[in-house]
Amino acid sequence: MNKLIVQPLNQSSISTVIVIDALDECEDDEPASAILSVLGRLISEIPKVKFFLTGRPERHIRGGFRLPLLVNVADVFVLHEVDPCQVRSDVRLFFRHNFSKLAGRRGLDDWPTEQQLDVLCDRAAGLFVYAAATVKFIDNQNNNPRRRLDLLLQSPENSAREGKAKLKNTTLDSLYSSILHRLSAMTIPRTILGSVLSLVLWSWLRIPFLHLPLPCSWVAISKMCSHSCHRFTPSSLPPHPPGGCRSPCSTIP
Repeated sequence: MNKLIVQPLNQSSISTVIVIDALDECEDDEPASAILSVLGRLISEIPKVKFFLTGRPERHIRGGFRLPLLVNVADVFVLHEVDPCQVRSDVRLFFRHNFSKLAGRRGLDDWPTEQQLDVLCDRAAGLFVYAAATVKFIDNQNNNPRRRLDLLLQSPENSAREGKAKLKNTTLDSLYSSILHRLSAMTIPRTILGSVLSLVLWSWLRIPFLHLPLPCSWVAISKMCSHSCHRFTPSSLPPHPPGGCRSPCSTIP
C-alpha cells in the first residue's frame, strides 16, 4: 500500500478520490476488515486523498469502521436510512434525464407525461436497477418508445415483492416478465426467442460444477412463449458431454 498509494500520491500532490466498491465481497476472515485496518494506518500520511467505500454492513466491515484510527475520520452513510422521498426524487430525476435524451434523439414532444413518470417511480419503489432496466427496454432503436412505455405500463400486477418494496407491481420479476412478453410479441419471431432461451437453459445445465436450481421454470417459459415457441423439455436439449454433471432440474418436464 505504501508503494502503490502513499508514495505516488504524495509525490504528485494531487487531490484524489479513490472508490472501493463492494467491500463486502472481498474475502476477509478478520474480525475487523483488513482493508479498513490498512487504510486506517495510512490515512494520516495522505491527507489529500479521500476514500469512498461501498458495501453491505457485514460484521467485519462495521468493526473496521469502529477501529480507533478510523472512528473519528470516517463518515458512515447508511443507504436504507435515506429519506424515501429523496430516493424517489433521485429515481425520477434519473428517468427524466434519460427519457429527455431519448425524446431529443427520436423527436418526441411532451413525452413522457408526468403521470407516466409517477407510475414508473411507484413501480421502481426506490430500486435504481428497476429504473435502469426500464430505460434500457424503452430505449430501443427498432421500436417506438411511446408504444414500448405504454405496453410496459399496461403489464399486469404481480403479487410478489422485491426487497422492501410494498407497492403493487414493483418487482423486477414483473418487469422482466413484461419485457420478455413484449420481445416475443413485437421484436423477434417466437421460434427465435425459444431457441435463445433453450440455449441459455442448455448452457446452464452443462456447467459441470453447478448444482443449483434453474432461475425460472421451463413450464413458465414455455407458457410465456406460447405454443409456437420451442418447447423446453429435457429431450429437446443437446446431450450433455460424457461424464458431464446433470443439474437436478434437468428432469423437470
